[in-house]
Amino acid sequence: MNTTSIILKFIDTAKGGYKYLKNRAMKWHSGIVEKLKWAKDTAFSDEHNNYFTAIAFVPFIGWLIPLYLKPENEFCQRQAKRAFYLAMIFLGVLAVLLFAGIFFSRDWRMGRFIHAIAIYLVEFIYFGFCIYGIRMSILNKEAEIIDKFPLVKQLSTIIEL
Repeated sequence: MNTTSIILKFIDTAKGGYKYLKNRAMKWHSGIVEKLKWAKDTAFSDEHNNYFTAIAFVPFIGWLIPLYLKPENEFCQRQAKRAFYLAMIFLGVLAVLLFAGIFFSRDWRMGRFIHAIAIYLVEFIYFGFCIYGIRMSILNKEAEIIDKFPLVKQLSTIIEL
């Protein structure tokens, strides 16, 4: 055999190997695509709406997910709006507390201590409401206690989502 025939045989073998690997990759890719499509269909099915609504109560930004990924489901929309209004209220309270902290003198240690305790207390209360909302959502129940706050009702009339 001469050198040219050896090189041509090597090139044919490489082409065959390339075609084999390409076919394997395409099968592997299509298998992954099918699994991901199944996972998406399962996650977005109506029986899993309660988990989407539970995500709404993840502090501060969780309300975005059910609000925009489940626009046709009323339960998801109501819970996401409640979570949004709750986050806005507590962000406003925290902003006021943090702004008020500017006016405390460094010498007034007791005032600064009470200020820090107030901030932690507000965060603790907010996280408690988030846990309550998550629990009610997983149980497919409305988080109605949140609607009883007058600020939530006022925000819902001011900000339409």
